[in-house]
Amino acid sequence: MPVAKPAQPIRLFTTLLSGHGHRVKLFLSLLDLPFEIVELDMKAGLLAA
Repeated sequence: MPVAKPAQPIRLFTTLLSGHGHRVKLFLSLLDLPFEIVELDMKAGLLAA
């Protein structure tokens, strides 16, 4: 079954050591879906990008 490509890249908010973020990145790559990674700096605060 073909996967519909989104009109814009999926924005993945994650931290450097997040296993969950790595897993999502892996599956997005396997599905050949466009995405951009936004690294969050947890030391600067939860929503600081």
